[in-house]
Amino acid sequence: MDLESLAGIRHGLQDSRRDGLTEFFHEFMLVLLSEGYSFEDLLHAIANWASEQPRLDELAIPHPPHSPRQPSG
Repeated sequence: MDLESLAGIRHGLQDSRRDGLTEFFHEFMLVLLSEGYSFEDLLHAIANWASEQPRLDELAIPHPPHSPRQPSG
């Protein structure tokens, strides 16, 4: 199998995983909302959990520094 075919399979699997995660999140939010929780509650819980996970710093995707837009003209 060539590299192009492997890349296509990998991208297909990534798309499938994202679709599955989206469906899971939808169902999970329905359960939370039915129990009286809000999206804000979920974000707060995620932030608390993330602050206790030192390894997340290693996994974060670095973003380039923000550069102000130059005026066009």
